[in-house]
Amino acid sequence: DERRAALTALGTAGGAGAVATLEDALTNGGRRDLLAAAEALAQSSDPAAHDALLAAAENPRHDIARAALRALGESDSLDVRDLMAKNLASPDPVVSGAAARYFGNHHDDAALSGLHDVALHGGVATAQEAISAMAAMGGDGARAALTELATRPGMSQASALTQLAAMEGGAEAARKISLRLLRQGGEAASSAFSVLGNDTSAEGRDALVRVLNGGGEMATNAISTLGRRSDPESLRIVLDAARSAPDHDVRVQAMSIAVATGQPGVAGTLVAALHDPDRSVRVGALQGLGRVGGADAERALAEAARDPDAATRRVAIDGLGRVGTPEASRLLETYAKGEDPALARSAMSALLRTAPDRAALIASDAMLRTDEASRVTAVQIATSLDQDSMRKILLAGVRDASPNVVQQAAPALAQLGGPEAETALAGVLSSDAAPPAARRAAAEAMKQMGGEASERYAGQIAKAIEAPSPATSSSEEGEMTVEAEGSDDAEE
Repeated sequence: DERRAALTALGTAGGAGAVATLEDALTNGGRRDLLAAAEALAQSSDPAAHDALLAAAENPRHDIARAALRALGESDSLDVRDLMAKNLASPDPVVSGAAARYFGNHHDDAALSGLHDVALHGGVATAQEAISAMAAMGGDGARAALTELATRPGMSQASALTQLAAMEGGAEAARKISLRLLRQGGEAASSAFSVLGNDTSAEGRDALVRVLNGGGEMATNAISTLGRRSDPESLRIVLDAARSAPDHDVRVQAMSIAVATGQPGVAGTLVAALHDPDRSVRVGALQGLGRVGGADAERALAEAARDPDAATRRVAIDGLGRVGTPEASRLLETYAKGEDPALARSAMSALLRTAPDRAALIASDAMLRTDEASRVTAVQIATSLDQDSMRKILLAGVRDASPNVVQQAAPALAQLGGPEAETALAGVLSSDAAPPAARRAAAEAMKQMGGEASERYAGQIAKAIEAPSPATSSSEEGEMTVEAEGSDDAEE
């Protein structure tokens, strides 16, 4: 903005007056002013500007001191170096962090001892900054310091080990430490997994396999780490674990990794897992087959869609929707027209992703069926269809003989709006033959719509909403069912 631009211009201009103005903005201005003033002073070549920043860095106000230290971060002068060395031990993590970054950016090996102390004894955030600064320095000294920290149990160990592994010349030392931590087990071993996931050595892979074969809590970490390595032998081990690992959690994790990698042979592994005694493994295999696709996946999912277990059938149906082949879509149409309401809903949802036009036709046809569940499902998925199909189904829904269908359709039709919606809802509201629950649903929908029709029918709306809702008598239900069935027979 203009004020920031003016402060920047003062820094460029220099001179006693400009420095005094910037110093005042730094020590007495608001947050935006002090940051801009500190940057402007840092850009100035006037020695007085440099002195002003040094003084501000000692200010008891934390925001002023932080802004000044940040601005001094590019300076190579000895007085700034001394200031930063002193601030490494600051109790303010922002200040000590800024000092640590300064030494990392300036590759000052003389600060290694101070950074090492901060990494050991500072707070979590400050220790992290110190470790990152040592890694940024590079060189033998920094590598030795990080190696020593990586061998020490404590909050800095994991960070030091990770930074050491990423340093030039540090991978071998990090691997040796990681292998030792794996053998020790416990919490320290978690640091080793992150390093060995990026390691390419056979030694590292063999160590992970030993952990995997040992089972227990660390086995799932081992299989995940093998999956991150991405070399062919590690991925072969992952596929084997998906088929035969004793721990079902490992088998599930291995299948997930195998699917994500897209390696050849994954579909065969998943098909084999469909015979696993553990249900969660079978479900994971079905989900994976939907993502992998291919002829083998399609056949396996089609077979699973006929499984006696309803939950298995739903997962298989969802998988067929993800496969998206013409044969899969044909199977989904069959299930969408079936008698199982839950399965039909799953199939319709899957068809919406792969063949929305077919889903629209099936939903429209479902509104002519005698079973209420099919009509409810059609209305429920209508809002995911194209606007013409949605309007057609919702208009039929509010005129349905079943109050349950009307209750589903009315609010959705009100959301869609338009003259046809107003007319249809008003027709239900005014019909003496409509069940009270249907009239109430229409009234609430018209009230939601607002507008002229809502005002015109205000009395009927209020009456319908406030009316008690006695349970529908069995004779009334019988009449409604006969009427609906007769209507369908006539249409057929």
